[in-house]
Amino acid sequence: MSLPVGDDTEETPLLMDQLETGKEYKLIVTNLSGFYRYRLGDVIRVVGYHNECPMIVFSYRENQLISMYGEKVTETALRTVVESMAEESGTAVPEYSVYADTGTDPGHYVVLLESDREILPETWPRYSEILNRRLCEVHDSYGTKIRQKTMLPLVVKFVQPQTYALYRDLKVMGGASPNQIKPLHVIPEGRLKRFFFGLLQN
Repeated sequence: MSLPVGDDTEETPLLMDQLETGKEYKLIVTNLSGFYRYRLGDVIRVVGYHNECPMIVFSYRENQLISMYGEKVTETALRTVVESMAEESGTAVPEYSVYADTGTDPGHYVVLLESDREILPETWPRYSEILNRRLCEVHDSYGTKIRQKTMLPLVVKFVQPQTYALYRDLKVMGGASPNQIKPLHVIPEGRLKRFFFGLLQN
């Protein structure tokens, strides 16, 4: 079962055959172990139908937070501004992640974007400006902290094309099920940070 994203008035879960292609839904599970209409926090998008069964892809996790100074930026907000930045700049951005960089004082976000083409590093500041402006517009707490200089404006960097496909392939080679691999939108410190920052476009 699932509930449509963006429709807070809908309380009746929809069944598989009621989902519409192109729309996003919040997953709800009922099982024999005692879960009854349990919201997993996963949001999926219907990309088509095979016979009468919807084909879905994972979109994002609800209520995941990125917060360095109490600003509490959700993954949903970040996804929204990345999509609007891609539209404004005319650059396709199928994958993205954010890393909280505390190596500066104050800290800032580094947003890693993947495009289907090479984006010259000298143009990255333009993407940084657009994305920072968009996030300030949609997230009051982030915007306030930027204006008060409590944190520095975010910085955009582009990884090489197919970086996220390589990440998924390595997870599968390590034994993970392809169906269980979710997009990595928040990069932690350590090995994963070294992997993604090692694949920046030059």
